[in-house]
Amino acid sequence: MDQINLKSDYVFISSSTDDVNIMSGKNINNYSAGSIIHQTGDPKNKENSYIINSQNIILGIQPNNTIKLEAVPKSDELIKILSEMLDIMTLIVTTPDEAEAALLGDITSLKTKLINIKSKTTKTY
Repeated sequence: MDQINLKSDYVFISSSTDDVNIMSGKNINNYSAGSIIHQTGDPKNKENSYIINSQNIILGIQPNNTIKLEAVPKSDELIKILSEMLDIMTLIVTTPDEAEAALLGDITSLKTKLINIKSKTTKTY
């Protein structure tokens, strides 16, 4: 088996005018006893992009290495639903006598919206 093994206190790979590409026919693995940091330049530059182009994104596995499929929530939809929940809680606290009848439809509507909060293609395991 052909291999290149680099063992060093510090490894630096840089290209100031072009790309650095790492390709593999199977897997690319990064391991760290500390942190892994991916940075796209100056944080104030709104043109920078960090792109993940994959059918599935795996964000951890269960402690016993079993995979549990769960969809990633759409952030804009999650924010809307959480805001509506806070509005309902505020109404309950401020007008408890009037809230029961008014909220029945709102709570049913929120239950329906929760079904659509999941992404259809991006998944976590």
